[in-house]
Amino acid sequence: MQIEYTDHSIERITERDISKKAIREAFVHGQRKERQAEGLMRVVYNKQNKKLIVIYKLLSKDKYLIITAYYDGN
Repeated sequence: MQIEYTDHSIERITERDISKKAIREAFVHGQRKERQAEGLMRVVYNKQNKKLIVIYKLLSKDKYLIITAYYDGN
């Protein structure tokens, strides 16, 4: 699995104290993957009473471009 990040996503995950490890875990253990507008996807990952939302674009079968990520409720 290859994960790339936009400049925007790097800024946001840094501000929100979300690690790249947590984002990778969301892809491996996420409970839901949903299609969003404009060809984007969303994965929802519940861990330790927190819901991590990752918005991404699928670039190829095993390559993802992270657009943003946040904890639901923040």
